[in-house]
Amino acid sequence: SPQKVKAILQAVESRDANGLKTAAHSLKSSSAYVGAMRLSEMSRELEMMGRSQALEGAEEKAERLNREYKRVMMELEAEISRSN
Repeated sequence: SPQKVKAILQAVESRDANGLKTAAHSLKSSSAYVGAMRLSEMSRELEMMGRSQALEGAEEKAERLNREYKRVMMELEAEISRSN
């Protein structure tokens, strides 16, 4: 969901490791549920960074996750359109 991605970006920006862990964990699960496995894996990586308090490189990973999220949403919307 856009709120989860926003929470990840904000946690990275504010260097909030616990917030990153929580938001990324939530997005990891929901992404896997809809079959967005690359997004789920990216979320898992950020979750582990938050869990270990090791945020070096998190900003770049969060930006890549944001781009992947947008790509997944476009794919899902296209699939819904084709179904209707």
